[in-house]
Amino acid sequence: GKNHGHKPYGTMTAGAVGSLAIWGYILGEKNPRKEIAVLRGLEWMGREFTVTGNPGPSEHVQDVGWMAYYWLYAMVRAGLLAGVGTMGGHKWYAEGVAHLLQAQKGDGSWLSPLPHGDRPVELNAVWDTCFAILFLKRATKPLDVASTDRFHKK
Repeated sequence: GKNHGHKPYGTMTAGAVGSLAIWGYILGEKNPRKEIAVLRGLEWMGREFTVTGNPGPSEHVQDVGWMAYYWLYAMVRAGLLAGVGTMGGHKWYAEGVAHLLQAQKGDGSWLSPLPHGDRPVELNAVWDTCFAILFLKRATKPLDVASTDRFHKK
């Protein structure tokens, strides 16, 4: 593959897995794991698996909490869209839930120990909390459910 001067990001790898699963479904493939790029993405996610931070470029490796909650959200999307319960032998959802329950603040929020750029800490807590809830709720629907969902219920 191409070398862009750094390791792949977990969040972007997971995003690609989810996007490829959706694209394959649109093209008529009901099993996203038949696509080699989906399998390779899932293999990478399993090799680099963690629930405490976003695997990524070497400049962030020491920052274990960097974009941790965005990574969990990306992981849940990829796992549900690809239809997998494990990544590299890890039960990704159960391990993510255990971590989130341990990391939740007394007020019910979540906050990564590392900054997300120039945003105020309060805004970071809102973003991290939203991503944590999206993970816990498994907010992404599997493709077979999402494709038959209706906006107007009877």
